[in-house]
Amino acid sequence: MTTSSLSLQRWEPPLPCIIKINVDASWHLESLGGGIAAFFRDSSGLLLHGVSKYVCTSSPLLEEALACREALLHAHDLSLTNIMIASDSQDLIHALSYSSHHSHLSLAHIVSDIRILAASFSSLS
Repeated sequence: MTTSSLSLQRWEPPLPCIIKINVDASWHLESLGGGIAAFFRDSSGLLLHGVSKYVCTSSPLLEEALACREALLHAHDLSLTNIMIASDSQDLIHALSYSSHHSHLSLAHIVSDIRILAASFSSLS
């Protein structure tokens, strides 16, 4: 792989008064699991909170969804009201953006949890 084929993404700060939560997951086929993480930063980039844990799942998409749900649970516990969630999983973003039937039943209830949790925030993007 050459340097020119790499795409670097820079962290973009949220607007003032909004907490940006970056979520990610690392799934491994051999163990059917991996790590999920969420990092909470303010508009200056200051790390306010972070969480990570190991989970056992059947797919990378399911793991990304669990990372998002975990982030929302922590945001709720921290009494945050204005948040922004960022994920590099286009499949998760699609699953959350459209009211479609999910091919994985295990994903459907997590997406439902995420939507219910999302309704408890004043601002969520």
